[in-house]
Amino acid sequence: MALIGRTPQTQPSQVQPRPTPAPVPVPAPAPVPAPAPEVKTADTITTTPELSVDFLASPVTLSPELVKATAPAHERSENQKKIDEIVKRTHDQWVAAGKPSQWGKCVADKLVVTYFLLPAQVSEVKKLVNRAVTLHEVRVKYGSEVTVTEALVKRHGLPVDYLGRTVLSFTVMDKMAGRAISEETRAKMRAAAAARKAK
Repeated sequence: MALIGRTPQTQPSQVQPRPTPAPVPVPAPAPVPAPAPEVKTADTITTTPELSVDFLASPVTLSPELVKATAPAHERSENQKKIDEIVKRTHDQWVAAGKPSQWGKCVADKLVVTYFLLPAQVSEVKKLVNRAVTLHEVRVKYGSEVTVTEALVKRHGLPVDYLGRTVLSFTVMDKMAGRAISEETRAKMRAAAAARKAK
């Protein structure tokens, strides 16, 4: 006989789990457009002042570091780099030897660089040396250019194929060395002139 007025109870085993809803995809934020480049107008462009006496009388003096940074960049050739290295090494050796000023002393101390060149090569090698001297801010002192003769070949035991070549020799000194020698020479000349007047 059925009971009246009671709600039938649901057994725990009969409760169905609710399905987990699928994740809702979140749309990616729209990319922020890059700001448009500033367009300069005639009002915003700074014009160069006209050339005038006042403008030319006020040049800008740059620091040595900035001047070097603004120097034109020229790639140095492999030959130039090698001469740069030789000039730097010769100057370092000259300083270590006590900075001799006489050519004979430089020769004795093995501070003289010598090349046996074809006549057409002399000017090109001198250009390389002079550029290296400018780079390292030093001074080059050249020896006398001599043409190799048979007598020189026999005397110094040079290779026979050196015949007719030009001997190019140089050493490397401080820039101030040349000025000091010049002042010393002028002092000797003044002393000699004074001695002649005294006679």
